[in-house]
Amino acid sequence: YPTDRVFYSDLFIKNIKTVWGDFLVKSSKKYDFEIRIIPEDGHGEVIVRELGEKYYFLTFTRNFSKKFVTSNYSTSLPNIDLLLKEIFAYLTRRDGFLLHGSSLADKGGNLLVFMAPSGGGKTTTAVNLSDSKHNFFSDDIVIVRRLMGKWYFYSPPFIEKLNSPKLKRATGAKFFIVKKSKSVSVETVTDKGEILPVILGQIWLREKMSEKILKNAIRFVKENDFYILSASLNKKAIRKVVYEA
Repeated sequence: YPTDRVFYSDLFIKNIKTVWGDFLVKSSKKYDFEIRIIPEDGHGEVIVRELGEKYYFLTFTRNFSKKFVTSNYSTSLPNIDLLLKEIFAYLTRRDGFLLHGSSLADKGGNLLVFMAPSGGGKTTTAVNLSDSKHNFFSDDIVIVRRLMGKWYFYSPPFIEKLNSPKLKRATGAKFFIVKKSKSVSVETVTDKGEILPVILGQIWLREKMSEKILKNAIRFVKENDFYILSASLNKKAIRKVVYEA
């Protein structure tokens, strides 16, 4: 929507092109969700919520039933990032989910995905395993979808700790549950029932887990391979056991 605050609008557009340039396409197809950017001069407002001594300034409003959210030109990159996470969690709820995990991709488009609670070593493990044949695919979240009977994996349009967003897709993956250890070993998971609670804990949700997402997660666990990775900081050892898994 037009605004007379040209500096804000120019800066907003510049940031969008710089950070999300790989995801921007011109298309005549009907869009799945709309982000409305409106001027602040009389049309929008900042909502303030108070919790004790903390104040939360919300620069966007949501209407998921009508598939649009509203923000303004002075919103920050982290706010846009949060908007995108909520939107993609909503759009993938029927055929997939957002999975917390650091991942690497080889030249054939196959993923190595490392999962752990916050601070559990998934990013460190991915960094230690990256080399000329395995490049970063995502640092925090992988978009998981089951389309036409096959699982696909997408790098997210979210700002991550190590990288700006890059549009990528993979068609195969191995999943490693990372546990910090002084020695390195890999164990194949044979009891999928043990993995399901772990996976459910790694799914990023914008609200409580729906029955559909739960069913997607159960099918995902049944149809993919999982490993327990005891990981140390020994790059040589960890590369040997992971690449041979």
